[in-house]
Amino acid sequence: MSGNFGWRGESRDRDDAAPSAFSDAHSAYSPGTSYTRSMPSADPGTVGPAPFSRRVDPDPVPPSPAYPPVDLTVRPHTISALNYLGVAIDTTGSVGPWRPELFKRLAFLFLKSLDFLGGKSGHKHDPTVDNDPPDSAPVTMIDGRKILELQFVGFGDASVNGRYGRSDTIEVAPPGSGPELEGYLHHMRKDCDGGGNDCESSDMALLYADRMLNFPHSIRQKLFVIVTDEPYPEVIDPEHAMRWLGITLQAPTPLRKVVDSLRTRGWSVWCVQKPYGSYPSDPTTQATRDKWKKLLGNERVVDLDDARRVVDVIIGIVALAAGKFDAFTADLRSRHLTPGNPYGRVNVDTVLTSLAPASTVLGAARPLRAPQSRRLLPAGGDSGPMVIDAEIVEDA
Repeated sequence: MSGNFGWRGESRDRDDAAPSAFSDAHSAYSPGTSYTRSMPSADPGTVGPAPFSRRVDPDPVPPSPAYPPVDLTVRPHTISALNYLGVAIDTTGSVGPWRPELFKRLAFLFLKSLDFLGGKSGHKHDPTVDNDPPDSAPVTMIDGRKILELQFVGFGDASVNGRYGRSDTIEVAPPGSGPELEGYLHHMRKDCDGGGNDCESSDMALLYADRMLNFPHSIRQKLFVIVTDEPYPEVIDPEHAMRWLGITLQAPTPLRKVVDSLRTRGWSVWCVQKPYGSYPSDPTTQATRDKWKKLLGNERVVDLDDARRVVDVIIGIVALAAGKFDAFTADLRSRHLTPGNPYGRVNVDTVLTSLAPASTVLGAARPLRAPQSRRLLPAGGDSGPMVIDAEIVEDA
């Protein structure tokens, strides 16, 4: 099963249904729409209420956790961990059904990523299972240094700000390595409008990563995953960069230059693409896919049509970066192909099909190390963007 292991291996989530025909995702375009099961009508020859019509009091709703306030304003952050995973998620309505899945499996995302990056997720003893190991805490540090920091970035469409009273802000959560991540994700906006201009501001998320994250020490992996259903602006508007990030650009800047800067400094940038319409072959979905592939490369654009598998796919990206895709595949099958899960095969096939282009190219490779410049890479690590000199770039 996909499972949310909690922060010590407990409370697995058992939502493993096979993918729907995209109606749930598509309904996000029509706010207020809901779907309910029709009730059987009464037999005219009988007296009494129709089947299932007896009122049943709903189960009490547990109180929502009280998460402390968090500063989501855009500001520089320093990453001190051995590995960094940034997840930039489109916060407009059409991606709405995907965010709850990310939230529900948040602990699982962090702890499984930790496993593939050299840590250990920990375990909560289950007394109902024979020979179940005792409780153990996650191993999250090596030699006093965190193994992984996870950070969320939320983006809508920066171009609609100030128009029609709407505001699609850019949000940046602090990096985290534990349960505090739940509070960060909880406070992030979930209802941006989008501008109706056939793109969202993923360019702001990439520019943030390029200009405002500092890695003062050696780092193993720098991964950035964008989750969206729309293309990006090909050229960054200096007004947007200043207004929402506080970054000065001397002129409109092609987004490709930002991606090249990230790659030259060892970043691995990915896009997990949700279908735009009600089916994956929608022309807009195909055009969006082609555009992202042009920017990032075929193997780093992951097509996914089921929100419930988004965490599995991101973990697969982490495993690919760590050179452990075979271990990921074995773990995926062990979690989903269980006697009580009739949808296990569908779930496994969905994830592996989505990751097939990447795993074909990268699956058997050693851990990913992007080309870096000897002359321009700071001695202490990655302290900011650099000018790219193609003649001196070599494999690290």
